[in-house]
Amino acid sequence: MSLFGKKEKGLIKSYRVGYRGGHPRYPKATGGSNEFKVFEDRFEVLMNISVITIPHNRVFDVQIVQQEASWVDGRLFGKLMKQANNIHISYESDSGGKLVLRLRMLSGISEAAQARKCQELEDRLRTHHIREKFRSVQDEAVQEKLCRDIPTQIEKLAALRDKGIISHEEFDTKKADLLSRM
Repeated sequence: MSLFGKKEKGLIKSYRVGYRGGHPRYPKATGGSNEFKVFEDRFEVLMNISVITIPHNRVFDVQIVQQEASWVDGRLFGKLMKQANNIHISYESDSGGKLVLRLRMLSGISEAAQARKCQELEDRLRTHHIREKFRSVQDEAVQEKLCRDIPTQIEKLAALRDKGIISHEEFDTKKADLLSRM
């Protein structure tokens, strides 16, 4: 829902979260509550009066992890601190680097309820096929490997040309095609 009670286009679900860091404009964790919105095509985190927007096609992965507890908290609260109620969104920044936005689920009145809300978030990502819209790290690794193999492929084509198996025109055409992929 927006401020005026109207449903926002493409909004799937909204959660209350605490911001833990990971965005260049907001290097430190903030106290209080922020709104984390899951849309069909993006994630949004409302930070005071600005919004962090991360399109799904720039996301590498979303992980639900255990909260990071200090030694004292771990000793005092033990098992309560082991709930998976933190959301880590790995994404490509505007400058092309990889960042991890860290949020803590606050929807839910207990640590266990917050962990259940995180599981609900996972279910929504799956049922709305959002993960399928993420960047594939494997696809990028394959593309990088192909780019490294292009000089080797050009050398093999040159050998075929030199043996008379392919013509100079075929070599030039195939070479231009390979170079355009880099």
